[in-house]
Amino acid sequence: KVLLDKQDQIILDILKNSPELLSPHNIAEKMQLSTRAVRTRLSKLYERGLITQLGSGPNDPKKRILLKGDSS
Repeated sequence: KVLLDKQDQIILDILKNSPELLSPHNIAEKMQLSTRAVRTRLSKLYERGLITQLGSGPNDPKKRILLKGDSS
């Protein structure tokens, strides 16, 4: 089982409950954290296979995040 801290769980909950695809900036605003802090957490969640990132590359400003296996 994958152990998540509170902030990681909040990110996953935001993604699960959002009707639209979110950018790292959108998630940061909802959590009242810096975009950089959220990007670091998203990178680790991605490495663990919990989320998918949609975009043309790692620095794509239009990149969107979704839960792995989410068909939204």
